Amino acid sequence: MNALPDIPFEPPTRTVGGWLPDPSQKLLLQAALLERESALPAFNGWLKRASRACIDAASWRLLPLLAENLKRLGQAPPPLLQRIESIHRYIWLRNMVHLNRARQAVQMIESQGVRTLLLKGAPLVHLHYKDPGLRSMEDFDVLIPTDKAWDTIQFLLRKRWRESFIQSKLDREWVANHHSLNFVGPDDTRLDLHWHIFPERVQPGNDDAFWNHAQPLEFNGAATLALSPTDELLAACLHGIRWERVPPIRWIADAHVILRGGASIEWRRMVEQARALGQLLPLRVALNTLRFEFGAAIPDETLRKLNAHQPDNRERYEFLRKVYSPDAASLQEALSLHSHRYKVCLEEWPEFRGPVGFCRYLQREWRLDDWKAAPLAAVSKVCRRGVRTIRDRLVSPSRRTS
Repeated sequence: MNALPDIPFEPPTRTVGGWLPDPSQKLLLQAALLERESALPAFNGWLKRASRACIDAASWRLLPLLAENLKRLGQAPPPLLQRIESIHRYIWLRNMVHLNRARQAVQMIESQGVRTLLLKGAPLVHLHYKDPGLRSMEDFDVLIPTDKAWDTIQFLLRKRWRESFIQSKLDREWVANHHSLNFVGPDDTRLDLHWHIFPERVQPGNDDAFWNHAQPLEFNGAATLALSPTDELLAACLHGIRWERVPPIRWIADAHVILRGGASIEWRRMVEQARALGQLLPLRVALNTLRFEFGAAIPDETLRKLNAHQPDNRERYEFLRKVYSPDAASLQEALSLHSHRYKVCLEEWPEFRGPVGFCRYLQREWRLDDWKAAPLAAVSKVCRRGVRTIRDRLVSPSRRTS
């Protein structure tokens, strides 16, 4: 038995941004999700790697699921179970608080005659994981009809909820060009209010099919809606294939849990939904990953249809925006990426041609309030990157000598 890794009780701050699992995270996912012949070798491989490094934030989220699978297989070492059990209790308690506050928020919004539909963590925990300690939640997400977005935002502001993570003026135009807004309640409740499910398509009517196939959900005494299993799986895949500071690799676990639940998945409708959203390329990446790296039961016909699809320039542009963070790259890498994105963007939107058009492109990329702010924002980003490079070069010699 390899030495056990150092497992903190609370979520660690160590993280490396990304979107796909690194080799250690891949082994952890396989150990947490697969059957004995694949899970046990993966677990031993993960132990070898994890014992030499600190647990990262994305891996920490998966530890209760790992313990659950090892117990099911009768192969969980007691010292490891003891360490992870405290994390399970921590996540369970925190999630129960989130779920109770989600119920209160749903009832408050529904009292205004606005339909609600729960997204992401809350319905996954309630309908698919069953055990609130197996899947961590940092906030809760509520979808409302697009035409109710502005009035609901104003209602929440009157109730002393405050918006967060917004860098420009909040007005009707901002709402029309975005898909969600983060709120913090008077008791520090964190709500992500959606009027569209996905950020890539924010036109009216884009979410109608999701509403039409939604299923009733009795949620801790509150009547609301949840996505159908087919749409829940699609949402898990598309929300997971994107770069984040803490890599969202738990989408793989979410997808596995949905598929293991036994619900009938309408694969043809899923592909058509992705096509309508212009998201066939990320869905292709997600389903191929699930099938060939994690053994999920994805039909051959579905994969053939997705793999035969030839993405156009707009799809490639949107995919690059999702999976690569220019802020995490070197200056040369960032310039190369922006150059490629800009060329692809011009083929779809010729109005971005010329100096002013390039500034409008940067406004879109960086979500600026005005295209005229783009030059100053570019200078600021270059300066911050330069400071970071100098700092890293000053720190690295001391690391080599330690």
